[in-house]
Amino acid sequence: MTTGSGASTGTTAGTDPTGTGEPTTSTGALTTGTGGDSTSTTGAGETETTTDTGDPAEPIAEEPIGYAALEGGTHGGAGGPTVVVATYDELRSAAEDSDYPLIIKVSGTIVGEEQIYVRSNKTILGLPGSKLQGVGLRLSEVNNVILRNLTIEEVIADLGNGDQDAITLKYGTHHVWIDHCDLRAQPPGESFVVDGNEEYYDGLIDITRGCDFVTVSWTKFTDSWKAMLVGGGPEEIENIGKQHLTMYNNYFLDCLERGPYVGLSEAHVFNNYTRVTRLTGHIGNGVALRDNARVRVDNCYFDHTLVDDEGMSPSLPIVTGYSSSVGGPGRVTNADSNIFVNTVEPHIDGPPDDFVPPYDYSPIPAEEVPAAVLAGAGATLPIE
Repeated sequence: MTTGSGASTGTTAGTDPTGTGEPTTSTGALTTGTGGDSTSTTGAGETETTTDTGDPAEPIAEEPIGYAALEGGTHGGAGGPTVVVATYDELRSAAEDSDYPLIIKVSGTIVGEEQIYVRSNKTILGLPGSKLQGVGLRLSEVNNVILRNLTIEEVIADLGNGDQDAITLKYGTHHVWIDHCDLRAQPPGESFVVDGNEEYYDGLIDITRGCDFVTVSWTKFTDSWKAMLVGGGPEEIENIGKQHLTMYNNYFLDCLERGPYVGLSEAHVFNNYTRVTRLTGHIGNGVALRDNARVRVDNCYFDHTLVDDEGMSPSLPIVTGYSSSVGGPGRVTNADSNIFVNTVEPHIDGPPDDFVPPYDYSPIPAEEVPAAVLAGAGATLPIE
């Protein structure tokens, strides 16, 4: 595989003292944390303890790799003032009041039951330990938005206002960078089905209705039936020629479907780590394609539990075709570059595609992905 030589997954820090991509006039600053111990579960089900030094796992990027960096790039609220918000009303006012550039820092736990509509030219940063609980962010007909270091969880699908994801992009929204976020549907270990309703929680990220120039990086998707939807179906003709997405260094843990699910779109997926340890009898999937989508999957690592003692259904790491795919099955490029552990074979219909994204990138080898992603994905940036 030939890749560019410009950008890489280990981006370099510049002279910006905030490390957030904003200009040096921002009032924010970055410091390293004090560190501490954390535990994680190995593939064999054992628990290991690691020491967190408090330093970011990789230099803090000033800008995204991929589509969000093209056509003028994505700068969010750069050049605008900084405001710290600690309540739902404060966040809603800051995000929704105007299209002027603004840097919004989220402090503490903000609880709510409705999505907040984020307007153009905004950067929303989560301070360490902050959380949006039940509060999703919705971007509709806007552009130039950065969402970083945010923890969002338990966003209920329908509270009378239509679909509600943790993060929703719709209706021509373009130039969005989602980075180092931690997105979760329900608390760890709880059933995916709530009160008999498998749709109780919607997706963690949806990108539909003609959005474009989006990058999702270093983000953790956990404990959700549906992780990420890119293209809502064959009727969305506004997607044709748009819906360009880059995803890198993301961690999908115990998401049964949509890592991501792509239709009528072009997506570049590299160095992601997908791991499934829970089985529900449902045939799940990792990267799924439909309606003539084109997806390049470079150097990813898929670890899906095959079956349990009851013989429950497997989870497919890559699948291209569904009977409902009006435009035909999706087309995958570079599937052989990925590592598949404890999985069935990818279900790929048709010949391989030759999609190459129009930017430089340098993925790390697939065997190095789990360690790199576990060290850095999620809301790990020491923003102050």
